[in-house]
Amino acid sequence: MSTPYLDSGPGPLMQDPLTTNRIVASHNFSSYSVPKPSPSAYPRADLGVGGGNGEIVVLHAVLDSIYPLILISPPKNGYPARPALFVPSMECPSRLESLYQTWQNLRSTSTPKQFNDFGAFFDDSCTAWLKSMREWDQPSVGRQAIIDNVKTNIQSHYIEERRVQSSLVSEDGRTVMCEMRNRLSVLGTPLDNFYETAVAKFNEKGLITDFKVYNCRSPIVGVIQTVTGKGPYTAAAAKQEFE
Repeated sequence: MSTPYLDSGPGPLMQDPLTTNRIVASHNFSSYSVPKPSPSAYPRADLGVGGGNGEIVVLHAVLDSIYPLILISPPKNGYPARPALFVPSMECPSRLESLYQTWQNLRSTSTPKQFNDFGAFFDDSCTAWLKSMREWDQPSVGRQAIIDNVKTNIQSHYIEERRVQSSLVSEDGRTVMCEMRNRLSVLGTPLDNFYETAVAKFNEKGLITDFKVYNCRSPIVGVIQTVTGKGPYTAAAAKQEFE
């Protein structure tokens, strides 16, 4: 894997990133490294330059994908430019899958790093409903609030097995909807065939900005009441919800 970079130079972008490790830009950038595939592994890519307000856009296209798109602005107020990786919209479904793989492995005994890895999927200002939209007026706002919420939720239940039933992606590729039939562990009691649908909106960095979970939590409440003796149902109703 070769590594191209942006450095200071006298003119516009000059070289194809598939055939050189050096790209010369027209602004005095600091050097940043990003990965790129081997030239022998992919067909020739196109290099596009554009953008407004003095921005330079490097578009490295591989097959029908974008790998990657780097947006770098000229230095402002004496500070060096900073790159912002643009995550192609076709990667959003796989990022939702990665989120759930991380989520499924979380337990009350998980380390702070594991919880931070979960939180890293969300934007700093993300709004999320991790339990259900029944609590529409109680969202978790911000990455730390989302981490704190998932810590609370897994005290009572967590996903043991996730089964995807269907998945839909919006026209712009940045909203992903996933229908699931999961098996949960609720206070150590298995609860199978728990249906829920997640809807996640991603920004250009591939981070989730809005996350909603739709489900009926009555079976979870029924199990908790059956196990603890505390809940809103009569004993017969709680048993029926559990079964």
